[in-house]
Amino acid sequence: MALKLSKEINVSGITAEYWRIRNMVYHADNKRLFCVLGVYKDSDARTAGKQPIEEKRYFFEDVEVSAMEDNDNIVKHGYILLKAHSDFDGAEDI
Repeated sequence: MALKLSKEINVSGITAEYWRIRNMVYHADNKRLFCVLGVYKDSDARTAGKQPIEEKRYFFEDVEVSAMEDNDNIVKHGYILLKAHSDFDGAEDI
């Protein structure tokens, strides 16, 4: 599971298209979800074991576990939240 979105990252001029959640932490006491994404050139780079070009971090507030489509898959819900973020307009699930 990942997101596909061609986007220039940082000031390097490199275009990446594969965005994968590498780590997530859910804090039930304050309903915050923290996601760390690995940013790769493409899916081939990821499957070849290459390191991410960079990492991006996102925080989401007021995340209700009971509102998740599938309570057993918080990662899936993380991707749903990411796709709703303006940084990921037009992203596709892959």
